[in-house]
Amino acid sequence: MKKLIVSALFIGLCSVQYGFSQNAEEKIEKRNEHHVETMKKELDLTEDQAKKLEAIHDKYKAKEEAQREQMKALREEMKKLREAKHEEVKAILTPEQAKKMEEKMEERKEERKEMKKEVREVKKEQNQKK
Repeated sequence: MKKLIVSALFIGLCSVQYGFSQNAEEKIEKRNEHHVETMKKELDLTEDQAKKLEAIHDKYKAKEEAQREQMKALREEMKKLREAKHEEVKAILTPEQAKKMEEKMEERKEERKEMKKEVREVKKEQNQKK
């Protein structure tokens, strides 16, 4: 039973990773439907329980969307702060130091990209095992 609940929670947490675009509302709706279907199968929910679960999703939908918008605004603000900080740091460096810093930043960016790729591959393997 614990495994099923943990699986359901994991699926819910993973679903947060989906990107939001013009079809954000549609993606959210599909994700919620998928989540309900998954829980229905894994936890052997009755139709009544599934309907209640859908109602719970609907109840929190507006609040979650508001939070997403706030997070999006904060991410944009943080990006601007990091860029301003970067420019100030760059201003105190010699051209050689600035070039070296840019190269190091690019290396780190590539390393992060590779790590993300590895994580996606591991998750894909885990999903295939299920």
